[in-house]
Amino acid sequence: MRSPVSLVARVQAHPSRRNIRGRLLAGLEGIPTEIIETATDPPSPWYGYKACLESLVDADCTHAMILQDDAICCRNLPLAVAEIARHIDVPVCLFMPMVSPAKRDAIQAGARGEHYVEIQPRGFLPVVAVLWPKDKAMHFLEWSRDAPQLQRRNGLRIEHRSDDAMGYLWQRSQRQKALATIPSLVQHPDDVPSTIARKPGGRTALFWQGDDWDPMSVDWGVP
Repeated sequence: MRSPVSLVARVQAHPSRRNIRGRLLAGLEGIPTEIIETATDPPSPWYGYKACLESLVDADCTHAMILQDDAICCRNLPLAVAEIARHIDVPVCLFMPMVSPAKRDAIQAGARGEHYVEIQPRGFLPVVAVLWPKDKAMHFLEWSRDAPQLQRRNGLRIEHRSDDAMGYLWQRSQRQKALATIPSLVQHPDDVPSTIARKPGGRTALFWQGDDWDPMSVDWGVP
């Protein structure tokens, strides 16, 4: 029998978007939540994501959601995520974008009536909203501190500014499994400027039933 689920949330936030985070926080009611606000020049979503991971080191939890501050949730997200956590021991992407290397696999899985699709390590890991088992989050953090993939030949350390890219490198190099839900439980409206200086567009959810859809209508147990 699995241990009881203890869930916390971290909001990956930027000071330029303080006016919009209320719509996300409304969907996280009931989950102990911290806003982790960072800003760098040049902008680095990975720096903010790493700060969220670091905030979990001493957290008393079994699982953590890390979500971007410009996302929105479907209703009953806390209940659904707790149910997913009872069955799944790998990172689960609660959002999959329209533009994704996993799009074909996801459409085929959805057509079969499945509610999860495995995210193969191709290009990027969508980290707009991820449910992390704490041990996997800590593994990701520790890997990032001394990853050989982030060293130049002359020994100088480099890091991607993209959190999606760092997630992909961790998944590929460490042979880590990741899933995504079908449908997405979190939407990325893509209605505010990106913190990595990319124009809005192309990052809404492939599967989204609306913010009033109830994910508790789905059996999240592994078939």
